[in-house]
Amino acid sequence: MDLLQIIKAEHDEIRAFIKSIDWKSLKTSRVKLLELKRIISIHFALEADHLYPEFEELLVRRPEFFTICAANHRSIARSLQALEKLAVGDKPVLAELANQTLALGTLVEGHLALEEDVLMPLVRRELPTLHREELGLVFSDVKANPDLLLMPKKAAKSAAKAARRA
Repeated sequence: MDLLQIIKAEHDEIRAFIKSIDWKSLKTSRVKLLELKRIISIHFALEADHLYPEFEELLVRRPEFFTICAANHRSIARSLQALEKLAVGDKPVLAELANQTLALGTLVEGHLALEEDVLMPLVRRELPTLHREELGLVFSDVKANPDLLLMPKKAAKSAAKAARRA
């Protein structure tokens, strides 16, 4: 599958997941929050380890892109931590949880829109379809086996290829 299709599907999944956290059921929402944290962590790791390094040359005239994305990642991680801290407190206040979830959604939406408006059109224009499909396989493999994120990039690519052949 093409990398751009995978990224767009991930973005849609993250957006929907954030919208699904309503805090009416504290227990269910806490579980969803942990899953959201996992999904975002994998997404950010894939971006940092595989996506952004691949496109540094393409974005040489836009070096601020990576600075902004890194700042977005940090802001989103802090927002997730704050939300998690609120959710596991002794007496979570539902209004605070809802406001923090809204703030998180705004941060995430800004980050995803930046990728969709800047990076994805550039990738579509500059990278051959075959290369995008190869990167799509890496993304798919890592999503299916997040332990590959713990490996060095070349080893992860090799392990993913070996797993596909098996």
